Amino acid sequence: MSEFQRRLNLNVLSDAHIVASPWLPELLRNWYPAGHAVPMVPWTVPLGCKKLEGPRPLGLRLAIRNGYVNFYCGGQSIAKVALGRGLAADSHAKYLTDEKVEGQHYLRLGVDSAQVAEWMGRSHCYQGVEKLFVEAVCTANGTLIDLEMGLPSLPLPDRKTGIIRLVAPRIDLVALEPIPGGWQVAFWEAKLPADSRVRTRGEIPEVIEQLKNYADWFAQPMAREAVLAAYRDTCTLLVELYNRAAALGIAVPPLHDAILAVAASPALLKAIDPQVRLLIDLREDDAHFRAVHLPKLKDITVHLVRSDADLILPSGAAVA
Repeated sequence: MSEFQRRLNLNVLSDAHIVASPWLPELLRNWYPAGHAVPMVPWTVPLGCKKLEGPRPLGLRLAIRNGYVNFYCGGQSIAKVALGRGLAADSHAKYLTDEKVEGQHYLRLGVDSAQVAEWMGRSHCYQGVEKLFVEAVCTANGTLIDLEMGLPSLPLPDRKTGIIRLVAPRIDLVALEPIPGGWQVAFWEAKLPADSRVRTRGEIPEVIEQLKNYADWFAQPMAREAVLAAYRDTCTLLVELYNRAAALGIAVPPLHDAILAVAASPALLKAIDPQVRLLIDLREDDAHFRAVHLPKLKDITVHLVRSDADLILPSGAAVA
């Protein structure tokens, strides 16, 4: 099993590196930790874009990885910042230019790259309904500590061919939730009712198998310990990044008390719930889904978001 870690070399955030990386203060200046609403701006569909029009975020969520940080705008990673032997960042070319970009073409950000508002604006054309749903959940829950959590590759069968192949699944949301004497890590997979993975003509929707694969991975003792250690480190690093931003004169909205508590005393993060929960956006009702497909989502935890009040994630009780 590949290692699951959350590590950053914050020693590279020296004055000299910051001067040579003007994009970093601008990214931090637009960072809104979970629990805080990002500014929203009206957006109309430009020529050639197939997304629905509507308000779009003009602020960033930050997710810590192993050796780097992703900055997301409405679910789109507009910058990947490496903090390893040095300080460097890349962004997809489609966020850096108004010209049409074909394929996966990434560019290194340089000393003249600090137009973060423009990058966020260009990302609006790529923001789908599900990712905007995740963004709304981020606003409502200050205990979220990760987005797009990537698990080490799992050997899974291809649904069409049956051939085993390595797949690196991603879980949409990772949160802290209270348990007696501390906190545990909880995982949420966000879906729209129109998603084919939660609808089926048969008896078992694809999402059931998807969540089972996650649970099998978390069931490994080494996996549980690695995830716990990684998310203890995540809380510490979030606080350190927050303090580094403050030292640069950047007023980032405050982190949730749960994150501060775990950073101050990592042992307070005691467990994980290996059963990934399902979060479904029903703010626009889908009567057919409720009548036909929802009853098939058996033996898993499902939270239906029927109104903005339901965006607040409920706490579970399972501990592992």
